[in-house]
Amino acid sequence: MNAAICWSAVACNLTAHADGVDRLPTPAWGHPGNLQLRGDSVAHGLLLRRDAGAVYRFDPVQRTLAAVDSSAWDRSSAPPTDCASQHSAPTILIDTATGKASLGGVPLPSAGPQVVKTVRSPGGGKALVVSAAAARASFAPALGAGHQPPFFHQVVRLDTGRGDGRAVRLPFGGRTGALMACWSADEQFAVYADLIMTSVAIVRLDAEGKPP
Repeated sequence: MNAAICWSAVACNLTAHADGVDRLPTPAWGHPGNLQLRGDSVAHGLLLRRDAGAVYRFDPVQRTLAAVDSSAWDRSSAPPTDCASQHSAPTILIDTATGKASLGGVPLPSAGPQVVKTVRSPGGGKALVVSAAAARASFAPALGAGHQPPFFHQVVRLDTGRGDGRAVRLPFGGRTGALMACWSADEQFAVYADLIMTSVAIVRLDAEGKPP
C-alpha cells in the first residue's frame, strides 16, 4: 500500500494511505468517443455511456461494472453529464516546466510529482487533480499525453486550496499516457478512462467529496 496524502498545509507531510481502485474493462467501447454519465436508481449507482452507444451500470456496493440495455439510460430521471463540457479549474495553474500546481500563488501538494490536469466540479467549488509519477516525451501534449503512470486522483476545494480526503491510486499503467476525468452531476463519483476507452476507474465520493 502506498503512502497517502495529508492536506493540512502547503508543506504538509504526505504520509496517509493512497488506496487504489479497480480497473473496469469496457469491451463494448474500445475506441475514442464522448463519455457521458447519469445517476442510476436501480443500483443507486451510476450509468456510463460512450456517445449514444453501449451503456454500463456501476454498482458502488459491489464495485462492479456490467453492460446493460441502452434503455436503462432513458429510464433514468437523473440529470446527465456530458464529460466533454467539463473544463479545467481556471484558478489552479500548472507550471508545464516543473509539473507543479498552485492556487492563488500557493503551491498545491500532489500525490504524484507531475500534475497532469484539473477538472472543475459541476457546482464550481471543487476540482479533481490528476497527478502522475513522471513526465515523458509526447507528440500530443495538448491532449494531456506525455505522463508516466501511476496516476493519482485527488479532490481540492477551490476556496481554500485544501484537499478532501485521501489520494487514490488509479489502475492505469503500461502505455497509458493520458486520461479522461469527469465528475458525475451530483459530485458523488469521479470517473476516469483511458483515451481509447478500453477501461474506466471509478472513485466513489461521500457527501463531502471524500472517498469513503
